Amino acid sequence: MPYKDSEKARESARKSYRKNSKKILEKHKQYREAHHDEIRKQQEEYREKNRDMINTKNKERRATPEYKEYVKEYSKRYRKLPEAKKKLSVNQRKWRETHPEYNRERLSKWQKENPEKVRKISHDRRAKIANCEGTYTIEEINELFAWQRGDCYYCGEFLYIDYPYHIDHVIPISRGGPNSIENIVLACPHCNISKNDRTAAEFLEPHCD
Repeated sequence: MPYKDSEKARESARKSYRKNSKKILEKHKQYREAHHDEIRKQQEEYREKNRDMINTKNKERRATPEYKEYVKEYSKRYRKLPEAKKKLSVNQRKWRETHPEYNRERLSKWQKENPEKVRKISHDRRAKIANCEGTYTIEEINELFAWQRGDCYYCGEFLYIDYPYHIDHVIPISRGGPNSIENIVLACPHCNISKNDRTAAEFLEPHCD
């Protein structure tokens, strides 16, 4: 006998589904396999008939913070897969080769908007080539900038945060210094270039007389 109370009917249906979920899912699977072409045709007809509505809903869904976070996490997991890394590398290389002008403009814009990241990438690359130990974060560089009160470590000239100031190793990498924050100071381009491969103490020694 059917339930007069719709909520009781729904609860009864949920209980029945939980109890027989494996059988129900197996039947659904068998049906989909037996009517694959028919289901596909129905889906295509529905999408064609309701294209505008589907596009609007998808656009609204993609704009939500939850969806953006989902895509971000999914991309992270996908990029860690060995086959995905290889596929992405090939696709990215092909895209750069076929869109050189756009790629250059995009890279140039990113570099202007992220000077701290550009400096860090450049330094990490040099350290990697030199097989140097240690690392640091952009947050640590910003804290160092604040600790130095925005002044060059050597001459005291003010360093504008959006100006290409140099990240300098107190003990140069070429002389065994680590690429860690404890061995790093911020300097104006003139001082860093003048210092060359000397240590900070050696560079400051003539100025202390």
